[in-house]
Amino acid sequence: MNTNTLTIKNTMTYKPLNLARWIIWGLFAVILIVAPLIFNKGASLSILSQIGTVMIFGLSYNMLLGQGGMLSFGHAV
Repeated sequence: MNTNTLTIKNTMTYKPLNLARWIIWGLFAVILIVAPLIFNKGASLSILSQIGTVMIFGLSYNMLLGQGGMLSFGHAV
């Protein structure tokens, strides 16, 4: 057996499609698109905008405190 074929076989890996993740994120995207069409009054749109803003703040805190490795926000200040 040739050593080149052994190295090629060892580097090939299988990556699953993970269909459940695509379905969940797809449903979430559909909900975000349909929500302003269902709740089309002024107060409802204002609340949806505030929910979106709070989601972005929550994700940024997750990046700052979780992914960035900073354990306490007070130490950064």
